[in-house]
Amino acid sequence: MIYSETNTWLKALQAGDGEAYKYLFSTYYDRLQRYALHFVLDESAAHDIVQDSFVQLWEKRDAIVFTSVQGLLFKIVRNNCLNYLRHQVIRNQYFQSLADGDDSLERLYNTDFFYHSDTELLYKELQQEIDEVLGELPERSKEIFEISRLEGLKNREIAERLGISIKIVERHIGRALQLLTKRLKK
Repeated sequence: MIYSETNTWLKALQAGDGEAYKYLFSTYYDRLQRYALHFVLDESAAHDIVQDSFVQLWEKRDAIVFTSVQGLLFKIVRNNCLNYLRHQVIRNQYFQSLADGDDSLERLYNTDFFYHSDTELLYKELQQEIDEVLGELPERSKEIFEISRLEGLKNREIAERLGISIKIVERHIGRALQLLTKRLKK
């Protein structure tokens, strides 16, 4: 079956027509692969990105409204390439920090505070530092942060409980996290 009009493609995809999907795949795969390769400069990564993009198209086919199948596919691939590159930057920064000897985060995550007596002191120091930072926060920020972290409530639940907006809750939690991050970095 040959599809030539955009509306026909849309209807065929939304109806779950596997033949239309196969036709799109065979028609655009090579071009999308070359397009992705311009971004990521890695054939294997480009292949995975294009594959994932087609999967996204298929999974969200009934929710997608578009005028150009080709334009949509290229946009999905471009966005997936940019996400991949962002992830690579973060990954490289992490590995660079490990290579530079900054393994403090790694040690913290691998520390078992409760079962080894030699880490008890580290746990107490960390808890003391956290308590000091929380003591420096405005009372409302401290209250909201403790409800969030100690009681495990979601921002929406905190907002409802305290009669404030979710944005205000997010701002208070962000303030607390920013101060904690700044102070505990050392």
